[in-house]
Amino acid sequence: MRIVLLFSCVLAIPAADAATCTMPSAALSATACSNCIPRKVAAPARRPTAPASAPVRLALTLTQTADRMEVLADSRFDDPVAGHDAQLYLALTENSLNSDVTAGENARRALHHDHVVRQLAGPLDPHHASQRFSLQPGWKAADLGVTAFVLDARGATLQALAMPGCP
Repeated sequence: MRIVLLFSCVLAIPAADAATCTMPSAALSATACSNCIPRKVAAPARRPTAPASAPVRLALTLTQTADRMEVLADSRFDDPVAGHDAQLYLALTENSLNSDVTAGENARRALHHDHVVRQLAGPLDPHHASQRFSLQPGWKAADLGVTAFVLDARGATLQALAMPGCP
């Protein structure tokens, strides 16, 4: 089975209590840094083909402290006209959440949840956007991440990108 790593990240420390990770959407190989663990996805069994080219190149930079996560998003469009009506959305997500169900068809079961949206920001300028998310007590910093997606004027997805936080 062939394993494809979906991102690479670079760790820098701009302040004593903050970590920064950067990920371009075009990255297909991964090198792990100490706080950014690549997600592994099994490649399909069929013959590999080149991925379809997205009409926009999206890059994210995350800076995380104990009480906030700052996101910088930059995009370049293959067709500059397509970027005029595009919109960027950023979702702060948390993984590894559990719910103990007490009633209904799932009674006495523990349900596991990933990619739970804690906060959503947008629409934002897809060319260059900055967003600060306030982190709430009880959220697990190691399980936070950001998902970014760029939509065209009709609402079709031009590019989507998810990146784990850097606690």
